[in-house]
Amino acid sequence: MDLLSKDDFLKLIDEGQNVFGHFSDPVRIGDGASNDMICMSVEQYDKLNKDLDSAAVSDIRYYVLELSMPVEIRDQLEDLARKLEMTMDELFAASLKNFIDYVNECQAKNVPLEHLFPEESSDSDEIKVIRCFPVHRGETQAQARKNALQSKHE
Repeated sequence: MDLLSKDDFLKLIDEGQNVFGHFSDPVRIGDGASNDMICMSVEQYDKLNKDLDSAAVSDIRYYVLELSMPVEIRDQLEDLARKLEMTMDELFAASLKNFIDYVNECQAKNVPLEHLFPEESSDSDEIKVIRCFPVHRGETQAQARKNALQSKHE
């Protein structure tokens, strides 16, 4: 990062010069002491904020998906899991992975996505996503759920 004296910085601004055309972006203004200031362009500031937002997303360990469904469908899923000698977690994980693979294969074959899903109503319409929220590093699932519920009411 370039160092620019306060007087030189003010002179460039006074002359209408583009500081970042001559010096680094950001540029340090002062004499190298602890009370120096940092000046950056709006573009650099926006990029920095975007990078910070991306870092916050990478802090996510996993997502929790809460579903609502009739008891009959839940019973069918549990029965299927038992027959396959799987837990409900294993059944859902395998089902979601298989579904994603299926959609990707259809896309690779240029099958329009709207052709993958029937338009008529079915029992699956009774399965609804109640909420989906991330669990970040350093927090429990219960804390993440509490935060999701609080942010919904704000």
